[in-house]
Amino acid sequence: MLTQVSELHERTLYIARNQDEGTRTLVIEHPARMEWQLAKAAKEPDEKAPGVYRFRVEVPSKATASLPVEEVRTLATSYELSNLSEDQIGVFVKQGTITGEMAEALKKITAQKAVVAKLEEEMENRQKDIDRIVEDQGPAPRKHESAARQRGREGAAAALHQATGRAGNPARRVEEKDQGHGSATRTKQTSSWKK
Repeated sequence: MLTQVSELHERTLYIARNQDEGTRTLVIEHPARMEWQLAKAAKEPDEKAPGVYRFRVEVPSKATASLPVEEVRTLATSYELSNLSEDQIGVFVKQGTITGEMAEALKKITAQKAVVAKLEEEMENRQKDIDRIVEDQGPAPRKHESAARQRGREGAAAALHQATGRAGNPARRVEEKDQGHGSATRTKQTSSWKK
């Protein structure tokens, strides 16, 4: 967090002229504004009331008297370093609000911010690639499962033996022609495996 603190100074000059033969005392009321304070070098008011400062001024006969009232307002602006751009740094340097050393340090921070942003982009792209690969591989087993279901139990067992690389299936198929049903075929499997 970078905080820029600046002060606004305002000076009001009251001038009074006395045309009378005797000295006069004049009471000047100056508004007491929120966020504004009397400057350290300013004359202290004789009275303070809600919303107003009261100053007494002696004005000699046939003379002029003046009362300067100086006020200060402090302004603080905060900048997050993560949102600071090189253009803003250049403005600060031109205004004289930061030194050259501070500008160099801030430029290093913005350069690192660019490196971090690039790495985050690469991570995001790699995650998208991973998601795409997972999505491409996800439906494939389902296709094989549905194909195996369509082939039936016997076809699934054959697919399993083929997929597991078992050469020489111990199951023996014997085709017998059913005499009473013409061209229908029966398959008989014998196996030493327990199911």
